[in-house]
Amino acid sequence: MSKPQAVTNAPYTARVQLQLTPAGLTGPLVQFGPTGATGTGATGPLGAFDPRRDLEIYVDGSLIDVLTFSFDTDNNRYLMFADKAIDLQGVIQVVHRMPSPPFADTSSSTLSGFAIQASFSVSGDPGGWGIRWGQDWGTGA
Repeated sequence: MSKPQAVTNAPYTARVQLQLTPAGLTGPLVQFGPTGATGTGATGPLGAFDPRRDLEIYVDGSLIDVLTFSFDTDNNRYLMFADKAIDLQGVIQVVHRMPSPPFADTSSSTLSGFAIQASFSVSGDPGGWGIRWGQDWGTGA
């Protein structure tokens, strides 16, 4: 199964993106109830995916705080903002531990646990240029 990709963009030195399209997911993500029921009131105890709670982001081995986030529907990505600028060329790891029941997208495809590590390369991004991450780092659990 494919994993999401994490991406940084200059001049946004305190922002990390989690792109869902590479994993075949369409957000925003939500935790459905234990039976997998959908519809109003059918969410699990965690409700909507919240990167502040549901992800760990490490820069050069230090855990950073995600202060705010938003979901960009047009580009199918979560935008997460740290409390300070980060080293865009540093070692950056994004970790998600899958809860039970897992988070799912609009078609009920589930988000597996993952750990991804930055690999530095200059590439395009909607609205600008950036540094793309996505090298797998373990399987998560």
